[in-house]
Amino acid sequence: MSRAKILAALYFFGNTVGLPAGLTFTGLLSPFIALWLALRGYLKHMLLFAVCWVCFAIAHTGARPDWATYLSSSALLFSTYLFGLFVFHFSKQAQTLSQVFTFLTRCVFIASLISICLYLTPLRHWVWKTEDVTPGLEGFSRLTLFTYEPSYFATLLVPLWFFAFWNWAANPNRQRSTPVLILLLAFLLAFSLGVIAIVALSTAFCFLLDFRKRYPGKRVLPVLLLVLLVGAVVMFTENPLRTRIDNVLKGEDHSGMNRTVVPYTLAIKINEMENPLWGVGFGQIKIKGDYVIREQWPVWAPDEPVRIPNVLAESIACAGYIGFVLRFLLLIWLFFASRVYRNYYQLSMFVFAFLYQFQGSFMTSLAEATLWALAANPSLVSFNRGEMKLLSGSKNVKPLLEPAG
Repeated sequence: MSRAKILAALYFFGNTVGLPAGLTFTGLLSPFIALWLALRGYLKHMLLFAVCWVCFAIAHTGARPDWATYLSSSALLFSTYLFGLFVFHFSKQAQTLSQVFTFLTRCVFIASLISICLYLTPLRHWVWKTEDVTPGLEGFSRLTLFTYEPSYFATLLVPLWFFAFWNWAANPNRQRSTPVLILLLAFLLAFSLGVIAIVALSTAFCFLLDFRKRYPGKRVLPVLLLVLLVGAVVMFTENPLRTRIDNVLKGEDHSGMNRTVVPYTLAIKINEMENPLWGVGFGQIKIKGDYVIREQWPVWAPDEPVRIPNVLAESIACAGYIGFVLRFLLLIWLFFASRVYRNYYQLSMFVFAFLYQFQGSFMTSLAEATLWALAANPSLVSFNRGEMKLLSGSKNVKPLLEPAG
């Protein structure tokens, strides 16, 4: 097995196994990753991060932060940044990336089958999380597969999904349909409605972008009929997905509210404790915002550190409105500098990550860093919009999905 596959498997399946909360193996390897990146010309990128951090640290000095927490949170943020650079460099090799995606998809299938077998055993808590998801789905189990929560596991699947989907869309056949079905099963087992909904929106948006120019009518009609059939089955039969969608439409889905409306309300209140332009500082939410969050959102255990499960809201609280604006300016620059709009894979990754930040994730999320890194990398040229004819059905289309061996 290649080193690339070993590292990818460690990140995907075992990054937090056996470690205290907040620690990851990739985080522990950050000094080595930093050295590896510096030797490959990324020192200027690390210095740029340092300059930005110093500016915020000077601005936060007046807020008298707890410096131990501030520095540890900054170190986590820097390790996340390093990991994003590492993924960006690694993904420049299209063939290696294709092989890793294929390998991980097969591993997800095997792991999902094993997890289903473990469901009725005392070991289920290793890979399943049972909780009250929404009214009508109390004590409901969702697949985590060694990650800390189902939505994070579902986010890890997103790069694999878009690779498998666009590979299938280039030439639908049985072999290329298999990875798509595997990942659909994994998404359903994780049952993260936010991720599923945004994946569906991103896929549909990019798929229909060149609808009139590129899609042969004979191939589109069966796809549309299949989508309508699946939608009808979901909406007109009793199933957990329909139950949760109904609760979302009624405003009764507490999980959705806790990732959208509540985080922004809390973030603004915490931000206003200090200079709203700069926020309270990195890591200070669990210190300065502890009372506010516990009072208005009493879901935390007494000894559990509080947090805001929404990266944009967290940015407002920690880095203020300046950090919030800088984030969007950086994303606008990324979109045009990387020419995201020229490649189906890049564009779908960017659209997903852009939408998902409004309702989830956190500032030190390795999964989100991976999304942005892959969105910025144009190595999968087979998915370029100018060269790829979707749903062609041609037997002469060059294979995009490399063998895993």
